[in-house]
Amino acid sequence: MNFMLRYIYLSILCLMFTNISSQVIVEERSAYDIQIGNKWDIGIHLGLSNSGTDTHSWARHGESLFAKSEPAYGINLKYHLNPNFAFRLNYFGSNISGDDNDLSGPCSDINDNDLLNDCHHPRGWSMESPLHELSLDLEWEPRGAKRWGDWDEEEIKEGLLKGRYARRDGRLMRVDADGELRPMEKFKKILSPYFTIGVALAYTDPTIDYNGMDAVDAGTGISKLIERDKQEFKTPHLVIPYGVGLRYDLSERFFLDLEMRSILPTTDWLDGMYWATNSTDERNNNDSYQFGLLRLGIRLGGDPDTDGDGIKDRDDVCPLVPGVRELEGCPDSDGDGITDSRDNCPDVFGLRAFAGCPDSDSDGIIDNDDLCPEEKGLAKHGGCPDTDGDGIIDAKDKCPEEAGKIENQGCKEIDTDGDGVIDDLDGCPNVFGKVFGCPDTDGDGVEDRADRCPSIPGVIYGCPDTDGDGIMDSADRCPSVPGVAMNGGCPPEPEKKIVIVKPNVEAINTINFSMREIKFVTNSDAITKQSSVKIDEAVSFANGYPTTIFQISGYTDNLGDAGYNQRLSERRAKRVYDEMIKRGVDGSRLRYVGYGETNPIADNTNAVGRKENRRVEISVVNN
Repeated sequence: MNFMLRYIYLSILCLMFTNISSQVIVEERSAYDIQIGNKWDIGIHLGLSNSGTDTHSWARHGESLFAKSEPAYGINLKYHLNPNFAFRLNYFGSNISGDDNDLSGPCSDINDNDLLNDCHHPRGWSMESPLHELSLDLEWEPRGAKRWGDWDEEEIKEGLLKGRYARRDGRLMRVDADGELRPMEKFKKILSPYFTIGVALAYTDPTIDYNGMDAVDAGTGISKLIERDKQEFKTPHLVIPYGVGLRYDLSERFFLDLEMRSILPTTDWLDGMYWATNSTDERNNNDSYQFGLLRLGIRLGGDPDTDGDGIKDRDDVCPLVPGVRELEGCPDSDGDGITDSRDNCPDVFGLRAFAGCPDSDSDGIIDNDDLCPEEKGLAKHGGCPDTDGDGIIDAKDKCPEEAGKIENQGCKEIDTDGDGVIDDLDGCPNVFGKVFGCPDTDGDGVEDRADRCPSIPGVIYGCPDTDGDGIMDSADRCPSVPGVAMNGGCPPEPEKKIVIVKPNVEAINTINFSMREIKFVTNSDAITKQSSVKIDEAVSFANGYPTTIFQISGYTDNLGDAGYNQRLSERRAKRVYDEMIKRGVDGSRLRYVGYGETNPIADNTNAVGRKENRRVEISVVNN
């Protein structure tokens, strides 16, 4: 019998510790919180007790299970580690008793062979004692988790692998479309077995009737052993209780336990008899006791709201932090509909697509990572714009509308003085200016170096012409009255015949020889800075013949498309036309026309001839 008890004890231990290990590894439920909001429950129990002592044993001597049974009662307080395991603090109260005269029937020897005679010759001894047990048990309920949800295990395993389910503090949660965790637990009444094992202090205070044998041959024989028992008896006794039970849920709060409980027979002192009863029995059969109980259990707590957000803990995904109902109790500090725990920018309203972070310029880059959060840009430029696509962000690109080179700060060519005019077209590449890249102090559109009155706005070589007669005030003898150049700026005298000076062929050829030196940037109508002086010469020539109407003609070589060359010749002729008006020539006396690659003056088959053919000329339209 002792061998069988030890085997059962070791088997229960192996099962419990194996399951503990698997629960920790597989379910990770060490921090599980019972759904009703508390990890505690209490129970009160009533039932019967029985014992196996030296004066009574239904197990060893074939007596009725209920022989010498006594009423039992008690209370317990239990703390749940998770749905399957709990620590239980118990109190049990009862009595134990026995009488030699009740012992009869076959017994067994040391080798468990049946004996014909009784184990104890009837001595007429009897014993009675109160029994009080205070114990701490570890309870294992294999199906305990089923009451909080019963789903297909294979489906759950597959869902965990594919991300449809997740565990949080041991609780099974579903993952919704937005990646948020939502509780799944639902209470279900179940019928569930459980097992217990623990450690206890058992208090007994036996009253023994030795039927007068304690007074016979005082000091010798059996009386000596009885006296030794009295001297060596101590209480309480350290025992190891174990049990098995069946639990049924009456409701989410109340449950019933039907439990059978015993102790391992590790002491022979419960009944106060040891030496006197085992002096001739090498087996030293130890004492034990058993309980058969019915317990009413109550799960404590109600529906608490720990964080005070109006959402009960059982329905609150974040029960310790105040939150909003829309997010099942989790906080959303910035009100963007994303819980703070999943919001990478919890204090700033943001977008779900960017994990709660804002993207003010809608360029697909969150503001925290966007170097230009107010301007729509590209990820490769840190969220900054690059309008011309030259790889240089606009903020560092001196020519943001035109693709350029990094070494030229985003411009096609170098602009040393930063005035927006590249050096090749800049008449003053080292000085900031807005007129062909040169400064214009008086803002009259004539660069200072060609302005005869650089500090006074004017229209004639940069000088004022108050009466608008085309003669600068400093050379006008009548600056307030329109006049003619032939009379020094004064009105013509009626009696004098105006002599019209006509430009002859030689004069036209001479000025055209000079104007052929007006050069342009390749494929452009932009006049090079070296050509400004030639424009001034053309202006002086035209103003020398104030009654003559001139035509500005543009020509190209025959390389390239004829249509393109025609348009280019027109643009270049107009550019010279505009510059001459800007520098003081009356616009009513000027015309311009482009002839493209027609009317060459040299051979287009060689570079020298083509250079001669790329020209601008002036001719007389009407005298």
